[in-house]
Amino acid sequence: ANSAAVAELAFGLMLTIDRKIPQNIVDFKSRRWAKPRYVPARGLKGRNLGIVGMGRIGREVASRALTFGMNVTGWGRSFTKKDADVVGVNYAQDIHEVLENSDFITVHLPLTEETKHIISTDQLQKVTPGTVLINVARGGVIDESALAAAIAEGRIEAAADVFEEEPTQLDEEIRSPLADLDGFIGTHHVGGMTLQAQEEIGERLVQILESYFFPNA
Repeated sequence: ANSAAVAELAFGLMLTIDRKIPQNIVDFKSRRWAKPRYVPARGLKGRNLGIVGMGRIGREVASRALTFGMNVTGWGRSFTKKDADVVGVNYAQDIHEVLENSDFITVHLPLTEETKHIISTDQLQKVTPGTVLINVARGGVIDESALAAAIAEGRIEAAADVFEEEPTQLDEEIRSPLADLDGFIGTHHVGGMTLQAQEEIGERLVQILESYFFPNA
């Protein structure tokens, strides 16, 4: 029910990094005119987007990316060439093909024993310098220490809505090694939390309850 909401945030983070929106705002609010620092942006049109995980959210991201004029390549553990043809994206045979050939990468995998740290030091070394990596899946899918090292070295930029260790209380300190890095943008695990998503979840819950208690209605 929240697939579209998470996909929207993934796209928002891509645009945020490409256009350096937070830095723009800080300078403007400080009454500093700093246009030369922020132009030209690379832009998304014509860029290569690699999607790791082509379930519901990955496909929602692909749909939006195609509308933006991006070249989209998808990989998923059960994603087939036939699936790719239906979605209208290029098919990658393995995750390395996505990592090595993308300007932007978005990650949409569940966290399992198989996917924990599926992107770590070895995989990040294969990523093209200058790539932007977006994680709106689960924190443990990407090795945060390895990601922090890659960002600190200036090889990639990244954004995430999820982290390996997340605070549980309001105003609790964020302990992620990513938090202090200039090449990183973070949000507070809010990807699926829009009014539309909550309303859709409520409607589906009502449908499930009605079908269970009133199967012949």
